[in-house]
Amino acid sequence: MSRRTIFFVTVVVVGALSGYVYYAPYLTLHAMKQAIENRDAESLNDYVDYPTLRENLRATLSASMMKQMSKLDDNPFAALGVAIGSSLVNQMVDTMVTPEGLRMIMQGERPSVAQAQERNTTNAKTDVSPERQVEVQAHYDTFNRFSLRARRLDATKDQEIVLVFLRSGLCTWKLSRINLPQL
Repeated sequence: MSRRTIFFVTVVVVGALSGYVYYAPYLTLHAMKQAIENRDAESLNDYVDYPTLRENLRATLSASMMKQMSKLDDNPFAALGVAIGSSLVNQMVDTMVTPEGLRMIMQGERPSVAQAQERNTTNAKTDVSPERQVEVQAHYDTFNRFSLRARRLDATKDQEIVLVFLRSGLCTWKLSRINLPQL
């Protein structure tokens, strides 16, 4: 083999590998979308870091709850509300951070415990009507962080939901955070 051929083959291989590494999060999003559409919980589980996601959501929701409770400093029942609220947040996160809850979020919906349980039991397909269409943007934040932003077309920019994926290995991405709109 000549030097030119070796150089050409090397450039093609490096280019192909670089392209695959770059497009890996988009392939992950596509695979997640397919899993959601096919209601394939096993496949979806491969792309979600549930322990990290639950912990991040608990922290986000607890902080939001504490912010709301701090406005009630003069209320003697505020401490009781914080205690009950913390318990509810934990239960809600454990119930909602499931493949069905993620499917609802990716469609721009705000899932509730009742909705998730109802959809899990009925196993009905969801029709997306024109007024419920979702605008989606996906992009790299850093080399190891990729975000998908989703919001309904009839919603304002501050009502968008952001799904954050972190690199897990060279070409594997896992959903590890969901940034919810101000509650």
